[in-house]
Amino acid sequence: MNELALRMAIEAITAELSASPSQPHLLKERGRLLMILGDKAAAMADLREALRLDPTIVSDLHNGSFEGEIKGCH
Repeated sequence: MNELALRMAIEAITAELSASPSQPHLLKERGRLLMILGDKAAAMADLREALRLDPTIVSDLHNGSFEGEIKGCH
């Protein structure tokens, strides 16, 4: 996925979250995309909020493709 597509996806997710902010799966996805773009601070903020809203999402994070990157951001 190229940078423009990533940014467009992040904007779309952000718009959805503006209308309904308590959606942990959207926060997790935006966090994943932000991590790909290299914005680790924003990614971790989204992932922490996703976990706060839905602690069961932790299994998704550990099974996801960016587990190593998350471990490096603690």
